[in-house]
Amino acid sequence: MKIQGYILLASLLTASVILISKGHWLQGTGILFGVAYGVVIQRSRICFATAFYGNPYLFRGILLGLLVASISAYFLVKAGYAPHPVAFGINVLIGSILFGITMPFVGGCMLGTIYRVGTGIATSSAAFLGILAGNLIGPLLVWDLTRLLQSPTAGFTIVTSVGPEAALIINIAVIAALFYYTHKTVAITISMPRLKEPWPAWFGGLLLGIVFTVQFATWGLFVTQLPLARAMLYSLNALSGDSLSLAWREGVTPGSSWVRDNLLIPPYDDPLFYLIMGVLAGSMIAALLSGEYQFFRHYGERKILVRHFIAGVIMGISVWIAVGCNVSGFYTAVATLRPEVGWMFALGLFVGARIGLRIFQKFY
Repeated sequence: MKIQGYILLASLLTASVILISKGHWLQGTGILFGVAYGVVIQRSRICFATAFYGNPYLFRGILLGLLVASISAYFLVKAGYAPHPVAFGINVLIGSILFGITMPFVGGCMLGTIYRVGTGIATSSAAFLGILAGNLIGPLLVWDLTRLLQSPTAGFTIVTSVGPEAALIINIAVIAALFYYTHKTVAITISMPRLKEPWPAWFGGLLLGIVFTVQFATWGLFVTQLPLARAMLYSLNALSGDSLSLAWREGVTPGSSWVRDNLLIPPYDDPLFYLIMGVLAGSMIAALLSGEYQFFRHYGERKILVRHFIAGVIMGISVWIAVGCNVSGFYTAVATLRPEVGWMFALGLFVGARIGLRIFQKFY
């Protein structure tokens, strides 16, 4: 399987070079950042769901990356970079709880599902199809409710109200408290990681924070649900004969305020879509080179795949209530000094995961 991995890697590097040479810098580098994320996440098994279920090793690895990214983001924000633009409101808590409840049924978080699709896991592929459907339903049907829930606290940020120093101090304090809370001893061995062997969580978390920092400084933010929704809405619009585009044409009453306020960007023009495809491809490359690719073997009965699909739909809808998933709502928000959003999402994720696990264990 190594030869397929090297061929895929060479193809992606070639595509990236061609895009950059043609003036599509964001799309070309988006592929590279996505591949980097995919390789790191697949080899270090970074899954936010597993971390929030109570795995202290993964959780501390994620926290280590957040610490690196937060400190770096402080200097970037002081230099003029904008924090993650997510509205703060009770919608974040509601959506993140719902997101957390679905994680045991999906088999992971949103990013974890994407990387598992890249490794050829059938159940994750069914869940990902559901997530795509949910990301179509969310902007069309729940966005107006989300805006209503956001409205009491619209525009509030700790960075603009108190300053980036306060946001950084909050991040460091919460990360330190969570390090203390996950009191189990985490053995750290300093050695050169091998591609055939899983990387330690602290190493993966550190690399995740470094890649995120470089991306934030040179490219933009790490977001997952937005490109998926754009791609689904654009596809629906094309299949329906341009009817969705009426939502933002002058003089036509829109069916969804999100569609009205956001242009329908085709996937081939959306840099974030290239990033997500890069994550899929990067995890596939890592799985092929390490001999872990599973060729979409069937896992269990058909009803299990249906269950993952339905849970994926609910997860896809929940990210449009919270206005973010475990990446954009939690990791990116915290790492770009939006602790009021990120840590609220983390709280909801923790509560939802506890509820979801109890339901899952009772019935399955």
